[in-house]
Amino acid sequence: MPHQFTTPINLKLNDDNFLIWKQQVLATIKDLKSIHFLDGSNLPLCYLNSQDEKDNLVNIEFLHHKQQDLLIVAWLLASMTTPFLTKMVGLETLTEIWMCLDT
Repeated sequence: MPHQFTTPINLKLNDDNFLIWKQQVLATIKDLKSIHFLDGSNLPLCYLNSQDEKDNLVNIEFLHHKQQDLLIVAWLLASMTTPFLTKMVGLETLTEIWMCLDT
């Protein structure tokens, strides 16, 4: 069951508030035990074995992980101002977005 992000980040990310914004984001992600989405660790295998890959039977845990990642991405993007959103175009996972923000 995916976590629901019902608490929006009231502070929109801009050039002047990254550290405060980051603290709010990390507090929520840690509380939901979803910190592994930031570094891409614990990614389930797409296919459990070669037969599943041949039959295109995707691991349900992989699908759940992808769904949760997309929920977090949408929640995070909703907390950014337009100049930051334009920098996120083409990034698909939370790991990619977080790496971009950290640089």
